[in-house]
Amino acid sequence: MSAVKPPLSQTHPFTCNTCQVAFRSNDAQRNHYRTDWHQYNLKRKVASLPPLSSETFAEKVLHAQATTRIERERATFERHCKACNKTYYSENAYANHVGSQKHRQNVATEQLNALRAGGSGQRIMAVGGAPPRQANQPKTLPLEACLFCSYLSPSLQLNVSHMTKAHGMFIPEAQYLVDLEGLIKYLGTKLLLGNQCLYCNKTKGGLEGIRTHMRDKGHTMLGFETEEQQVELGQFYDFRSSYSDYGEESYSSDEADQKIKSLKPKGPDDDEGWEDDGEVGEDDAGWETDSSASSLDSSELTSDGFHSHAHHVLYHDDYELHLPNGKSVGHRSLARYYRQNLRDHPLQERTVRAIADTKYPRDEDEDHDMEDGGVERREAAALSRRNQQGMIGLTVEKRREIGKMERQARATEERGRNRYQWGNEKRGNMQKHYRDPLLQ
Repeated sequence: MSAVKPPLSQTHPFTCNTCQVAFRSNDAQRNHYRTDWHQYNLKRKVASLPPLSSETFAEKVLHAQATTRIERERATFERHCKACNKTYYSENAYANHVGSQKHRQNVATEQLNALRAGGSGQRIMAVGGAPPRQANQPKTLPLEACLFCSYLSPSLQLNVSHMTKAHGMFIPEAQYLVDLEGLIKYLGTKLLLGNQCLYCNKTKGGLEGIRTHMRDKGHTMLGFETEEQQVELGQFYDFRSSYSDYGEESYSSDEADQKIKSLKPKGPDDDEGWEDDGEVGEDDAGWETDSSASSLDSSELTSDGFHSHAHHVLYHDDYELHLPNGKSVGHRSLARYYRQNLRDHPLQERTVRAIADTKYPRDEDEDHDMEDGGVERREAAALSRRNQQGMIGLTVEKRREIGKMERQARATEERGRNRYQWGNEKRGNMQKHYRDPLLQ
């Protein structure tokens, strides 16, 4: 028969109830009481927590040592940028500085100065940890490459369709875009070389960094809101088709002179007066009937072949431009005032009168005959304004007296309204306690 194994209490009579371990000798027990493991379990016992085993405690000690070492390295971090002549004591600050546009400009300037001074084509290492640009790296993205990811389309049109459907790219004023290829090429160069966002112009480190920024922020569109952004992309647009006079026939000075001469009636002595212009061929015959100026008086035609009233405003000032068709254009800075609907505004009356004088010119006799009638109509219109039909027939002194009484009545009404409003505001300010109506 095998010998019976003695109980643990006989072989290890010395125990530690806190750590739940047993020892053979008293010295081993005393040494255990001095260890960090036992002291840590004592603290856990006070906090009513179960004890930890020696393996778990060893893992926690190693993790704490690693964390302390990392913090010590961060505390002693120091990095100097030679290109910008700056010293950084934080790893995050140094990383942000290396990715900034100013640092890259200083590095490029230092490299250029070194090339000019040395005159050699050797490769120059970038200062401050920035990797040098490879010689075979393209200066712009291919037209088939997506601006927001690494997808490569078979053609330019499919690439634009991919960016529109997959990334929601929006091209402003697409109907006026005339150089799509140049626009995509310029945007690719801006991303690859400048590392700038297409919408907010924010700079990030590297092509993938700026692509991630545009996808995360939803900036997969072109900035076309500010004047600087419109000027930047304006070279790829053509807005001439939006002009009101776009497509009208324009002539040179020689062609305009020939056209004007052909419109003038020939007299009996003018048979020999057209030797410099030549005879009109069969192909050119009848062009006068197609022109809008053929039925007009030739004395009203200018040197450019158009009517004297064409492309000329009736009158204008610093803030308004009145066109021959009766429309008025106001300056954008006064848009809030032009939206108002003012009564008895003289603009419409002046515009209608100017258009009538332009389209239907009157003779001197007719003007003289209608002068008295025009004065009477203007006086009648002035009297009938603001519901003053009842004042027709009164004398000037009586009308002035009535106007004065009306102004006094309005002033009295305004004072009463202000007095009533003042009383309400005073009673509101004299409340004993302020109570927020939203909290009632």
